[in-house]
Amino acid sequence: MPRTSFKLTPELEMADLDRSLAFYVNVIDSRVLFDRPEERFAFLDLDGVHLMLEEAAGPGRRFRTAPLEHPYGRGVNFQIEVADVMATYERVCAAQTQVLIPLEERWYRQQQTENGNRQFVVVDPDGYLLRFCSTIVPTSCSTSSGTRASVKQPANRSVSRIARSVSPSSSAPASEVIAPPSKAATTWRPSTGANSNSVGLHSVGTGEFLRFAKRLCCRRTFADSEPRCTYLV
Repeated sequence: MPRTSFKLTPELEMADLDRSLAFYVNVIDSRVLFDRPEERFAFLDLDGVHLMLEEAAGPGRRFRTAPLEHPYGRGVNFQIEVADVMATYERVCAAQTQVLIPLEERWYRQQQTENGNRQFVVVDPDGYLLRFCSTIVPTSCSTSSGTRASVKQPANRSVSRIARSVSPSSSAPASEVIAPPSKAATTWRPSTGANSNSVGLHSVGTGEFLRFAKRLCCRRTFADSEPRCTYLV
């Protein structure tokens, strides 16, 4: 095969190369691009993600600054993006491999945008931490890239001042809120019919908040009063 060139390819030492290959190939679904059995070495590919594995006992050169002690993967974890993180997670669980962090949804800020991941962390046979992730699939209330704004954008509508931000009995200070188009604050609830499958926001609000509730999407209102999207499993 032609010589390959990659910007970064980690090379991990393994106590037992055959045991590690069984995990990376049979469980993680990587494939061996090439190997050198006489050196106890294998080069793996997982949809464009590359790893080099070699048996710690040799033969051949090994690069170390101190003796190896289990777990080998101290102080590092490898984030690996896959097309279907749920499928990878199910295979890992079926193989009864140690899962350090179960499947979760996490958002990471990049300047003024937050990027969503579904991810989990698994421990390989030698203690290396692998963080598999997929970009959160956008819902009807998400943008097309699976991102969300990390700051609230001002509404392009007229505002009027009211005495209280929530109710007459509230201790909250007076504030500006968006005036409703035709009627006062309303409590919206999803249908309670036996066959209803719709999911929506149950909250009290006026103007902009009410508009979000009527969309029947998966927005939540947090303590900072900013509607946010959540990913539905």
